[in-house]
Amino acid sequence: MADMTTLAPQAAFLWAMGGSLAVEILSVYSEVKTPAGMQGVASYYRSVPFWILRLGIAAVAGGLAIAEEAFKPILAINIGGAAPAILQLLTRPPGSGVPKTQPETQVPAQTLPSAK
Repeated sequence: MADMTTLAPQAAFLWAMGGSLAVEILSVYSEVKTPAGMQGVASYYRSVPFWILRLGIAAVAGGLAIAEEAFKPILAINIGGAAPAILQLLTRPPGSGVPKTQPETQVPAQTLPSAK
């Protein structure tokens, strides 16, 4: 008998697609909740080519879940949700790397007043 917590690759693919699309749905929802309502939603959300491309990204998310062997629902959803960021990092030009941050500054330790 198969382990009930392990997904078949096809199911992991679908869970990851769902996680990827959930990110976009939450983005639309946050725009709809503004005072402008539906008029405040970005125009590209009303574009068929955008949604075709977004479904393509979701399908790639499903492929990433299979490649990572994310055969548990929560792992597949996490990979799906992170897929747009993963793909952006993978498509950066060579040598661009991760943006550099400022070095941390040392904050002097504060002493507590002694209890008398």
